[in-house]
Amino acid sequence: MMNNAFRPKISDDEWQLILSALKPYRHNVQYRELLERLEYQAEALCAHHLHARAA
Repeated sequence: MMNNAFRPKISDDEWQLILSALKPYRHNVQYRELLERLEYQAEALCAHHLHARAA
């Protein structure tokens, strides 16, 4: 099965910049759902980077 998800290559700092820009819109359900997904992906990315550095 092909995954057509858009996966930009951005740094950890850029992820944090995007997340901080969206946080003021958390009260809006649509933005809240997006922000939660992005936060989840950012956490997974950070964990992956930490694991890769430890290896």
